[in-house]
Amino acid sequence: MNNITLIGHVGGAPEIKTFQSGSKLARFSLAVKEYVKGQEPQTIWIDCECWGPLAERVGEYVEKGKQLAVQGRLGMSKYTKEIAGTKVEMTKAFVKVASFQMMGVKKAQEGEQAQEAEEEEKPSRRKKGFKLSA
Repeated sequence: MNNITLIGHVGGAPEIKTFQSGSKLARFSLAVKEYVKGQEPQTIWIDCECWGPLAERVGEYVEKGKQLAVQGRLGMSKYTKEIAGTKVEMTKAFVKVASFQMMGVKKAQEGEQAQEAEEEEKPSRRKKGFKLSA
């Protein structure tokens, strides 16, 4: 089974290409944190691409810095690159995005939710050192 789900932040404005046929391609990078016990988190950059109506939605809604959840398949592409006069065959991994979901809260909603939370907040009856457990 080839299925991948990632949550990360968009590294730059998506690149949208429209072909003569009218088909669209969207490409963007996703910064995903990798956590290893006892070490500082590492950022892994994942290239993502999607086609058709999904590419149009990426062009409309996805911006640099936005947090996204993407689902899709791992894809591979091979190409030749010249390094120091020698042709080298390279392999690139990327995610073929089948769906994405915007994560987080819009800025306008953040202020409203913070205000509502302050209004609903009630003084705590818990004493220091008292721990609740499920």
